Amino acid sequence: MPHCTGAHAMLAAMSGLGEVATPVGPARLAMSVGLAAGDVFAASVGVPGERLDEIVTGDPVYDSARSEAKTASGEAILSAEAAARL
Repeated sequence: MPHCTGAHAMLAAMSGLGEVATPVGPARLAMSVGLAAGDVFAASVGVPGERLDEIVTGDPVYDSARSEAKTASGEAILSAEAAARL
């Protein structure tokens, strides 16, 4: 799917990492990707010069999380809205 090349590149990079050593033993690295589309609200919150956090909220953020939760490790999935826009 040419519109998802970034997601596929991230999955390929992650699959090449395998395991990493941790103080409690090796940990297998894995990820899945949920993609969504639509308007979001983004803002910087905090105290300038001390700490600023970037926040993003809106239906596409939640759709992306729901889509990702449905995938197996190593997979990418589109929300219905993102698929409709292709």
